[in-house]
Amino acid sequence: MVDTAIEIQMEALRRRLIKAVKVEGVVTYKEISEALNQNQTFVQQFVTKRSPKRLYDEQIDTIERILKEKEAEASSDSERSIDAEARLRTALIAFGVDHKLLPRLMAVIRSGFLKSGAEGRARKIPIGRFFPIAY
Repeated sequence: MVDTAIEIQMEALRRRLIKAVKVEGVVTYKEISEALNQNQTFVQQFVTKRSPKRLYDEQIDTIERILKEKEAEASSDSERSIDAEARLRTALIAFGVDHKLLPRLMAVIRSGFLKSGAEGRARKIPIGRFFPIAY
């Protein structure tokens, strides 16, 4: 009975790790393994090969703490992106972008432009360089 409860807990942890690494991309297996003072493939093997079958409570606590921190960082980043996206949408409308093109344009921008501080770099680029004014 106890083994079944532990197996269920380990399976839930594996699923949470897969979600954080593969789906959300907030952390890597390597980062977590190094935080546990294990080799770089320790967590990846725990998830994919199910070895070891069980982690120590201290390791589980460390993984949970890391995931909470990384997920909190990711949510604050997404809030900033949403705010930046709203400002960008407003600017594009003010600039005269056709409302029919706006959803596609926002999808292109959302696909990578708002990541990695691109908004800050965009402020340094002269507008005339990308939007030449026809005289």
